[in-house]
Amino acid sequence: MFADIIGQEKVKKHLIDSAKSGRVPHAQLFCGKEGTGKLGLAIAYAQYLSCKHPTDSDSCGVCPSCLKFRNLAHPDLHFVFPIVKKDNETCDDYLKQFRESVTNDHYLTNSTWLNEISNETKKGKIYDSESDKIIKKLSMKSYEGGYKFMIIWQPESMDVGTANKILKIIEEPPAKTLMILVSNEPDRIIGTILSRTQRVNVPPVERDKIESYVKEQYQESDDDAKYIARVAAGSIVAARNAAESNSANKQHFEDFKFLMRTTWGIRNFSTLDKKGDALIDLRKFAETMAKNSRNHQIEFLQYAQRMIRENFIYNFHNEDLNYLAPFEKDFSKKFSPFINEGNVIGISTCLGEAEKSIAQNGQSKIIFTDLALKMIMLLKTN
Repeated sequence: MFADIIGQEKVKKHLIDSAKSGRVPHAQLFCGKEGTGKLGLAIAYAQYLSCKHPTDSDSCGVCPSCLKFRNLAHPDLHFVFPIVKKDNETCDDYLKQFRESVTNDHYLTNSTWLNEISNETKKGKIYDSESDKIIKKLSMKSYEGGYKFMIIWQPESMDVGTANKILKIIEEPPAKTLMILVSNEPDRIIGTILSRTQRVNVPPVERDKIESYVKEQYQESDDDAKYIARVAAGSIVAARNAAESNSANKQHFEDFKFLMRTTWGIRNFSTLDKKGDALIDLRKFAETMAKNSRNHQIEFLQYAQRMIRENFIYNFHNEDLNYLAPFEKDFSKKFSPFINEGNVIGISTCLGEAEKSIAQNGQSKIIFTDLALKMIMLLKTN
C-alpha cells in the first residue's frame, strides 16, 4: 500500500490521480536513486488499480484483491528481476524468495537481493530467456478481469536481446496491461525502450520524513536524526545504514580521539614522565585493538580516514561541505587545526596502508604500533 512508503506524497498523488482519471499509460518507468521507494510505489500503484474499494489516498487493504497483494500473490501480478543464472533457471525459480524479500522490505536493494540468492560475485542479469516468459504471461487473459501487471525491477540489467524482445510488447501491448520498469540507472536502458515509456521520477525522500523515521525506528536523538537525514541524502537505505552504524561509530570515535590525543601528547607534553606514560598507553591501545576482530579493526581505520578528511575540510568553515556527527563536532573544533596541507595526505596514506595490511592478515599489534609511531611524527600544526 502507499502507506507503507515513506514520504513521496507528490508521486503518490500523481499515481492515484492517473488511476482515478483512467489515464494509465501502459508502459511506465519509475526511476530515481536507490532507497527512495520506487519498487514499493510500483506495487502500491498496481494494488490501487486492482483494489475493489479504493479511497482517495490508498487501497482499502481488506478486499480480496488487496489481501492477495499483501503477500504479492495476486495472479495478475508478475515480476522480472536480476538473477545469477545457473543451468536453465529463470526468475520463476526465485519468485517465492523474491516475494518474501520484497514483502519484508519495500526498500530491497540489488546487492542485498543478489547476496540472498548467490554466493558468487557475478552481477545479476535479466537473461534472454525471460523475454519469452514475459510475452507469454502478458498474452494470457487476466485471471480476475482487471489489469495484468508486469513489474521489471532493474531493467538496466537486461541484455540487448531481452530488451529488444520486450520492446515489441511495449509497442503493441495486450488490452488492460501495465508494464512498470523500476530503475536506479535509467541511462543504461536502451533508448528505444526509454522513448516508449512514460517516466515517473521518484525524488529523494524528504529530510523531515527521514528524521521521523530514524527517531521512531532507531530511537535516535533529534540531533542524531538530523545528521542521519543529512548524510542519507534522501535514501531510506542510506538512513538505515547510517543509523545502524551510529553506535559503532561512537566507539570508533572514542578510539580515534584517544589515538590522536595521545600521539599529539608525546610531541607536546612538557615532561618525560608524561611522554613515557603516553607511549605505554599507545602500546596498550595497540594490544587492545589487536584483540578485536579484523572487521572491527578495518572499520575503525576506515572511520579514522573519514575523520581525517572531515577535519581537514572543517578548516574551510563551510558547513555544507562537512558531514560530522553531533558527537564529533566538539572534538573537531579543537583538533582540525592539526590536520592541514602539510600532513593530511601522509596521515590518510598511513591509515590506508594499515587498513590494507590488516585485510591481508598482517600482525595487528605490530600494525597499530607502527601506525601510532607514524602519527606522532605527522600530527602537528603548520
